[in-house]
Amino acid sequence: MHRLLTLTTTLTGLALIAGPCAAAGAPRGDDLSVEDLFGIYQRAWSSTNAHTGVVQPWETRLVWTDAAGTNWNLQPDLENLRLLVGPDCPYYVEGGDVGFEFTVTEGPDGPTVTSFEFRNRDYELVSTGSPLEFLLDGGIPTLSTHYLEAARTWFTARDLYESGEYADAMGNLNALWDEYPIGDQVWWSIFGDEPLGLNLGTPPCYYGLRQLTDMTAWRIANPDHPGTERTIRLSVLAVGKSSGLEPRTMAELVAGVLAVRPDCEPFAWAMADMLIAARLKWDRPVPLLMAERGVDDQQIDTGLDQMRGVAVAQAVRSDLFFSPH
Repeated sequence: MHRLLTLTTTLTGLALIAGPCAAAGAPRGDDLSVEDLFGIYQRAWSSTNAHTGVVQPWETRLVWTDAAGTNWNLQPDLENLRLLVGPDCPYYVEGGDVGFEFTVTEGPDGPTVTSFEFRNRDYELVSTGSPLEFLLDGGIPTLSTHYLEAARTWFTARDLYESGEYADAMGNLNALWDEYPIGDQVWWSIFGDEPLGLNLGTPPCYYGLRQLTDMTAWRIANPDHPGTERTIRLSVLAVGKSSGLEPRTMAELVAGVLAVRPDCEPFAWAMADMLIAARLKWDRPVPLLMAERGVDDQQIDTGLDQMRGVAVAQAVRSDLFFSPH
C-alpha cells in the first residue's frame, strides 16, 4: 500500500546573497528568506501541466517541480529578488542571469511574495499549502481527470476503510473500477505522471487501490472476524553499511560466508580465472589466480569442476533460450 512521507529539511549549503535594494522604501531582498519564496505558482491561463509548479526544498537543494514532473535546480539571489536556473534547465544561458523574478509587496506584516516572472510570463502564487492537498482540491486544471479520480478515490476509500465503513469504501472503489477497469490499458495513459513531485505509484495509486479493494472485500465477507495482532520483523542488509549487529564490516561479512561455505573461495578464484580465459579467448581456463592465492591441488580440482558445471549450465541455457530453432 502506498504511504506518503512528508519531508522537512533545512536548506544548508545554499548561497544566500543579500544586500541593499536600489529603490528606497521598496521591499528589500535582505528582508526575505528562501522560505518566503516557497509555494505553488500558476499561470493565469494554464494550458499545460508545465504552467503549474512548486518552489520547494529537496535535500539540500532548492527546486522547481512542475505538474508535468519536470525538476530544475534553483540558486537563490535574494539581493535581486530572484531564483536563478542552472544548466539542468533548458532555458539556461551560460553566463546569463535567467531565473524567476519575484514581485514582493509591503504589507502590515512585512514583505509578501505575490508572483514571479519567468521568460516574460507571470506565475501567481496560488497556495503555500501541501502540494497533495492542492492536487486533490483540483488546483491543477490541466491534470487528467483519470489521475485526479484515482488519487481522490484512494484517499477517500482509505479513510472510510480505516473508520470501519467498508461498504462505503467498496462503493467508491467499484465506481472507479467501473470507469477505469482493472488491468485496462487506460491506466498506462497516466503511467509516469508525478505532478509537483508527488509520487503516488506507477500507475498512480493503481496498486494501492487494488490492495485496498482486496482488503475491503475481505472485511465485508468476514464481518465477525475478530482479527489478531501480529508482529512482523523486516531486516535489510546493506553491504558495507551495517552497524550494531554483525556483520558490521565487509570483512566480517566475508568471514561469515566462508565459515558457512569454505569452498566458495576457490570457486570465486576459479570464476576469475574463467573470466580471464574468456576475455583472452582461450580454449579453456588456466588456474592462474587460484595458484597465486595458494589454493591446493584438491581445491583447484574442485574449482575447475565447479567451473565446468557453470559452463555446462550456460550451454544448456543458451541452447534453451537462444537457439534460432
